[in-house]
Amino acid sequence: MTGPQPDPAEHVEREVKLEAELDAVLPDLAGVATTGERRVHDLAATYLDTPGLALQRARTTLRRRTGGDDAGWHLKLPREDGARTERHAPLGRTAARVPPELRELVTEVVGAAPLLPVATLLTRRAETDLLDDSGRVVAVLCDDVVLTAPAGEGWRELEVELAPGADAAVLERAVAALVGDARTGISRSTRASKVARALGPLPDPPPPRSPASSAAEVLLDYLRVQVGVVQAREGGVRTHDPDAVHKTRVALRRLRSTLRVYRRLLDREVTDPLREEMRWYAGVLGEVRDIDVVRQHLRAMTTDLPGPRPEAVRARIESTLDEAHESATEQLDEALGSERLDRLAEQLADLAVTPPWRGRARRRARAVLPRLAGQAVRRAEQTAAEAAAATDADDQQRLVHETRKRAKAARYAHEALVPAWGGPADAAAAGWERVTELLGSTQDGVTAASWLARTRSAAAADGEEVAPFDVLAERVAREAAAAQGAGGDALDGARSVPRLR
Repeated sequence: MTGPQPDPAEHVEREVKLEAELDAVLPDLAGVATTGERRVHDLAATYLDTPGLALQRARTTLRRRTGGDDAGWHLKLPREDGARTERHAPLGRTAARVPPELRELVTEVVGAAPLLPVATLLTRRAETDLLDDSGRVVAVLCDDVVLTAPAGEGWRELEVELAPGADAAVLERAVAALVGDARTGISRSTRASKVARALGPLPDPPPPRSPASSAAEVLLDYLRVQVGVVQAREGGVRTHDPDAVHKTRVALRRLRSTLRVYRRLLDREVTDPLREEMRWYAGVLGEVRDIDVVRQHLRAMTTDLPGPRPEAVRARIESTLDEAHESATEQLDEALGSERLDRLAEQLADLAVTPPWRGRARRRARAVLPRLAGQAVRRAEQTAAEAAAATDADDQQRLVHETRKRAKAARYAHEALVPAWGGPADAAAAGWERVTELLGSTQDGVTAASWLARTRSAAAADGEEVAPFDVLAERVAREAAAAQGAGGDALDGARSVPRLR
């Protein structure tokens, strides 16, 4: 057989939805088809969408359903001819992790927005085959009684779905027979899907954030953006794409930092354990990311090494990093397949849907957030002063690293406020970003130096020349010192940015 083959996880859905009274009696379809096997299923479906219901607005449905003959993930995409293309994926363990292959298909619609549970529907389905004269199934009639969970509001609807390869006229004749008598209480549905009925009219977009918005509204927008990045990048993380690994790790840092800086507004019994779980996953990603950074760092420095065999030095460095990278990616793959990451994904979805606000979170943002962001700035400034005053080299290195972490907290604290405060928050975030980038280069040098020392020891043990490693170590040290000095200047610049009010 030649030519493209159909995707077994995809089919074109051609169906008509009808509304029915709960006590409606279905008319006889003998003039249309013979009724065949009848099956009853209990179905439970979790529907996902963005906070702004982007999928609903695009006539697209994404759900994870248990029960019936096709339990799993279902994505329904609209077609120009009025039908819908349906894609399936295995059920998995949780609705909080959308299969990457389905997420990719809606990227143009949702971007990096989080996909979160928006409705749960419980359905008792009575499914009846409609047969032609030869006994072949030409359509399936589904009689559904639907309940929303947990509210328990219910309705009844019918679906007539055309079997693959069957004549579309069968579908129209069956529908005509079902709605032909107005007294039956059956009519054509005006709703595109069950979830559209459950959600009701699409809401207007929220107004732009401002200092007059609540603190909770401002922070929730930022938290949701970061959760969306973690979700959207999972496909890339699974293929060990360096950019996806990096962006996921940064999003987790932003989440952890935001929950810490603004912790007075949150129930810490919920958020502190969540921060620890994010620390675990960020650490797994960091093992991979740090090796990628060191590799880039050292490759740039090994183009003009002295000595008779510079290529041997480069080969040893690459071999050492390759071995470590393989081990790190194995640990990452183990984490990606773990129930622990499933639970973290569920916790992040819960955070994006119903954050555990407390205290002054419902007050106006201007009365709450600038002061907490300012505290993050003061912590960074204090640690920077301690680093500058340190006389012990190891203490200074530790304090410089701590300064970088606290500068990141100040940066992310202001990033979260940019939609509400605009330019002033953006200027503060940019100032602290400059600090973190430069001190990050210092930390990259520290990490690279550690790898060089390890590789140098291995080379010495094998009787190889070690002078090139000493040259590299000196280059790394000079570069790190220069970055640290520039970081001090950047600190002065960040301090000069006016505080938010």
